[in-house]
Amino acid sequence: MQADDSSNDFDHAVNGHAVDGHAVDGHALNGHALNGHGVNNNSSDDKSGFDLEQLSAELVKPQDIRLAALNLLARREHLRAELQRKLCKRFGSEIELDTVLDQLVAENLLSDERYVESYIRQRSNKGYGPDRIEQELRQKGADTEMIGIALQDCEVDWAECACRVREKKFGAALPVDFKEKARQLRFLNYRGFGGEFAAITLEE
Repeated sequence: MQADDSSNDFDHAVNGHAVDGHAVDGHALNGHALNGHGVNNNSSDDKSGFDLEQLSAELVKPQDIRLAALNLLARREHLRAELQRKLCKRFGSEIELDTVLDQLVAENLLSDERYVESYIRQRSNKGYGPDRIEQELRQKGADTEMIGIALQDCEVDWAECACRVREKKFGAALPVDFKEKARQLRFLNYRGFGGEFAAITLEE
């Protein structure tokens, strides 16, 4: 039995307009004019053909980007750079995001300062020190000066936090020999408690 060729045809809606031989935002697709450009599906080497990635970017509306951003922010705080990366991955790198992101910042829905403060609080509660937290925030794209100010202004007692972390790992007794002291010092440095905080912890 011969297959019905009409089953290969499709007629999907894109923003209320039909695709494949029909109009997309009032323009025709597949070999017809689209915003004054021709769509050439015959040769991948023809550089004069219309860029379909550009078409995809034009079909994305600011309200679509805003809704996606708000859905991500509803789950947790985000850095602006982090949110921008996620939106670019979803909508494509050609999409203009700055206007939407600026509006979210103006409405205080997106705040790097709030993200940094929240991150410091969460990580310190899990037993990580200021050096480790600063490194992680910088890798995520947070501003270095902002991180420094937030770490200085936070209400975390880093020395007490370091003592708690060490006791949980090694017990209350302090190390008596150099080898054990060095081992515990490496652990504290790994957790982000360097310099004075590690020294105070091991000397108490």
